[in-house]
Amino acid sequence: MTFQDSAPIGGAAATDQDETLRERMMRYTVAGMFFVGFAGKGVRGIFGDIGSLVPMLILLVAFVVLFRSSGRSLLLRRFPTTISLFVLWCGLTCFWSVDPMTSAQFWVLQCALTLVSIAVAVALPLTALVESLILSFQWIIGSSFILEVLVGLFGRGPLAPPTMWGRGLLPASSYWVDGLIFHGGPIQGFPGNRNPLAFVALLLAICLVLRYMQTRRALPSTLAWLAACGAVFLLTQSATVSLSTAGCVIVIAALVVQRRVPVRLRLRVVGIFAAVGMLVAIGAFFARHAIADAFGRSPDMSGRSVIWHAVEPLVRQRPIGGWGWFIGWPTWMEPFASLVIRPDGTPTNQAHNVYVEAALTTGFVGAFLVTAAIVWTLLRVVKVAVAHIDDNLWDVVPAVLMIAMFIQSFTESRMLFEGNWMLFVIIATWVKVRGEVPVVWPSAARQYLEYS
Repeated sequence: MTFQDSAPIGGAAATDQDETLRERMMRYTVAGMFFVGFAGKGVRGIFGDIGSLVPMLILLVAFVVLFRSSGRSLLLRRFPTTISLFVLWCGLTCFWSVDPMTSAQFWVLQCALTLVSIAVAVALPLTALVESLILSFQWIIGSSFILEVLVGLFGRGPLAPPTMWGRGLLPASSYWVDGLIFHGGPIQGFPGNRNPLAFVALLLAICLVLRYMQTRRALPSTLAWLAACGAVFLLTQSATVSLSTAGCVIVIAALVVQRRVPVRLRLRVVGIFAAVGMLVAIGAFFARHAIADAFGRSPDMSGRSVIWHAVEPLVRQRPIGGWGWFIGWPTWMEPFASLVIRPDGTPTNQAHNVYVEAALTTGFVGAFLVTAAIVWTLLRVVKVAVAHIDDNLWDVVPAVLMIAMFIQSFTESRMLFEGNWMLFVIIATWVKVRGEVPVVWPSAARQYLEYS
């Protein structure tokens, strides 16, 4: 064989190596973006609001370079319709916002995050996307335990974020971690808040369980990280995430049962589990006092009903277009500065409910659009999950993640912001593209589930 004959083989090997390296770099870059998105408070606490733009820009530039070098492109038909309409409406609210410049800044940030999220869904196959999620969530959980242990061993009282060192006594909500890990918690971890940390642990557990059910690989590491997630659940003492966890357990149990029953009985099984879920939700409502006592919280979900009642008059004043799009309320100005004051004297900066948040900032038009986007995406990913329950559990991961975020949407506004918004847009884009691909599904149940 001559050198000329062997050259293409070597060139092909080099090309494969380059592609493997590019895919690995893409996964790590996306994992870094998820880390910044889901642990943004910790990143801002270290670098400051302006300084935190530096790692964000580095990750963004790296992703754009990798995306372009991969030969992929963004096509308008890949954009989720209802999400795109909601983002456009957020931009329109800048014209009548109580603070137009701030709304415009937040809208630009929302546009950039939405575009990047769509590009991530286009750039990565679902398996690589799930691996990136797992990697980023492991970074958050691992760094949270390291931080909490260090503060618990060497710290004296609560630890303020580095950008606030030297300012003396701070409001309770301004501290990064309290250093209570050796006292049974609650812990805040790197995200600086127990609820986001617990939700990250839930999302990580979902990805790990379904990945193992599909691949049957890496059992020791899977069990170790599931144990870490369980420790986070216990130490954060997050009642709101406990509700999402209960819902996801029911969903995963339903999926396991679905794989073991005849196709003709599956619709009946779905109905049974749906009824069980409804009964659990109703039971939780009537037992809210006992549940609140178990978590040491108030029956109104730690004052959330107070926030919703305070927001209602503002929604009535501007029902159509809202007060302007904000990622977190501008608490330095009225009416937000005195709307709801926390026990530590600081103003509340979000509604702790996606739909109330959308109604306040973008009016009923925005609330309708975001509700339509959530419902459409949820129905679509569940349809894909049920259709592939027999042969591909990777396609089930987006459905369970979406169900977790949907349950959380009633007690948190985070689906509209940062990492949660990024994951929501990615799932919506994935299911839009996935729904356009013809599916070869041997099961007879396909007659009930079509992708059109």
